[in-house]
Amino acid sequence: MVTPSWKRLKNLLEPVIPNELLDLVPHCWQLLGDILICNIKPELLPYEHEIGVVFTKIEKRAKIVARKLTPPQGEMRIPQLKIIAGEGSTETLYKENHCVFKLDPFKILFSPGNSNERLRLSQLVQEGEIVIDLFSCVGQFSIPIAVYSKPFKVYAIEMNPEAYKYLVTNILLNKVVGVVEPILGDCREVAPVGIADRVIMGLVTGTENYLDTAFNCLREDGGIIHYHEAFPKRLLQEKLEIIKKKVEQKSFKIKNLNFKRVKKYAPCIEHYVIDLQLQLTKAPYRRELIEKN
Repeated sequence: MVTPSWKRLKNLLEPVIPNELLDLVPHCWQLLGDILICNIKPELLPYEHEIGVVFTKIEKRAKIVARKLTPPQGEMRIPQLKIIAGEGSTETLYKENHCVFKLDPFKILFSPGNSNERLRLSQLVQEGEIVIDLFSCVGQFSIPIAVYSKPFKVYAIEMNPEAYKYLVTNILLNKVVGVVEPILGDCREVAPVGIADRVIMGLVTGTENYLDTAFNCLREDGGIIHYHEAFPKRLLQEKLEIIKKKVEQKSFKIKNLNFKRVKKYAPCIEHYVIDLQLQLTKAPYRRELIEKN
């Protein structure tokens, strides 16, 4: 789809980019506070600075323009970005659904494309619930829930010290101290056991490896899990079967299962969320407590 912003970007770049390359200029980009992030095709890399300067004319709020280098790296999923225009601090304030998040997109992976899902989830949580957010990052799921849904408690778990620092700051900024409890560490080691009405699994790669942790977080009689993962659409049914088999290995049964596409994640890869409502079967359920180091 050709957008007015893309047409303007293309027109402003006509004097500096060869005509045969103009159709390759970025069609979409992210604006996190005053930092703009885009992808630039290899053919346009000699003109990356010029593209960055033009972006600052189109997006007046952007003080820094950065391009993505490679996919996020390591277990912490650290973004790989390069500044191509502008200068100053890479720390910014991003506002979403009447919540504010302080973060540094050069140090923390944050996707504004998930905003509708974050709002949806905050509207699903019921008053008085105990929620465990296994991968809370800077609080983008936990904080809207606390702001909108009147939960009893949200346990926000984050293993990246940099993201945890911003999580604590954002709890203060959004005035949800006492409702959102930040926990630093690997969720497999520090997540509360046996208390959650609802568990959020906001990880998009390797989520299946944490299902046992999510099961252990739930109350004895069950609860709801929101399972996020990115994979090709053709694998959706296979993923659902894997999850069902893992549920069967516990003394839970699936009372309700829904799924929805959140957004496009990469070429041929979609980000899905699978909502699982689980309840206890007749067989006794003996929790497999996670050993702590």
